[in-house]
Amino acid sequence: MRASFVVVLLAMFVAGCVTNTDSRFAREADRDKAVRNYVQLGTAYIGQNNLERARHHLERALELSPDDPGALAAMGLIYNAEGEPELAERSFRESLDSDQGYTRGRVYYGAFLYGAGRFEDSREQFLAASRDTSYNDRASVFFNLGLTEERIGNLEGATTAYRRAVELSRGDAKSLLALSRTLVESG
Repeated sequence: MRASFVVVLLAMFVAGCVTNTDSRFAREADRDKAVRNYVQLGTAYIGQNNLERARHHLERALELSPDDPGALAAMGLIYNAEGEPELAERSFRESLDSDQGYTRGRVYYGAFLYGAGRFEDSREQFLAASRDTSYNDRASVFFNLGLTEERIGNLEGATTAYRRAVELSRGDAKSLLALSRTLVESG
């Protein structure tokens, strides 16, 4: 009886042990999550104009995933804010080379090109971004496209883009004003 008690106790002890596996898939998921978190923190710091903290988090993301489109695009924002347009453009291009479907990167790059006075190139980026129906801020993409169309002298294209921005933003005042302006200008 005592031997069977020891066997049962030993069996319970062994059954209570937990096997910990460190699978490649779990490590990859953890790495991807860490990269997303670093990029999110970095972009939040950019929004607060704390470029030093933003750079720190984005560099951590790039250490884990050197081709991450979000980290590369956000680094482009930092370079642009620091007055390094060549580095900014290179980062934006690397972001889009890494993922052609990264709409936020296209929006950042389009805004960068617009600020540089390269309106035709900016228009291409905003047009490509506007095709992503799952992008959550499409209204601003169309608004930016409208601004770009105005700059290149295409009032019809600007009116169409602003109209779409109004539809998507449900009557945002900025979009309504821009639409009204182009309608008046075009007669």
